[in-house]
Amino acid sequence: MRLILKTKDRLVNLFWVFYKPQMVMGWFAGDFLKKELGLPDEFHLESHFTYPKDGNFHFSHKSMRGDYEEFITVYWDKVKIKTIVNKIPSVEWKTREEFKENILGHMVPQFIPEPLENVKNYFFGTLGFNIINGEFRHSKYDKIIQEKDITNDDLVVDVSKLSNHMVNISSLLREPDSQFGAINIELFSKIQKISDSLILELLCMINPNTTNEG
Repeated sequence: MRLILKTKDRLVNLFWVFYKPQMVMGWFAGDFLKKELGLPDEFHLESHFTYPKDGNFHFSHKSMRGDYEEFITVYWDKVKIKTIVNKIPSVEWKTREEFKENILGHMVPQFIPEPLENVKNYFFGTLGFNIINGEFRHSKYDKIIQEKDITNDDLVVDVSKLSNHMVNISSLLREPDSQFGAINIELFSKIQKISDSLILELLCMINPNTTNEG
């Protein structure tokens, strides 16, 4: 399932999540996390999360610039940092305590979730940003979508007429008879069935705000 925002002049895919046998995976597009980390423009950053069958949820980040590559994988109890400089690899392991000052460590809980077949409710990370006059801050890392490529699995949200609103994008695992509740927001969602006792839900939440920065 992809979350696609319809702005005044384009369709942008900012987040996608799906279930395939044995795991749930999700990706963030754009440069929102890159800016939070303070990485220079010449760095390329890729981020995705994985909830495998055994419940060992982790977030993976890959950044690249020229002959330098860094791969960071954050687990509930440890962090693996692999660097490749001039094609020479090295690996370092850290505890979560040693990694606590890094923003990447805030995206993974410090407990191991339930195995996928037993989980009742699990909320993944949230991406939030402002929509000003039907637009938001674009970057060269945006995933531009053509209208002909939209499928029934996509959640398309039209923000082209919003003047000053906060948009939050997320996903969660939950039981089919439970419901995500929110007050004073406009909520859009798409659901993928995993089993009779578990669904994967993609969420887009919109509410007015007083922030004037995009």
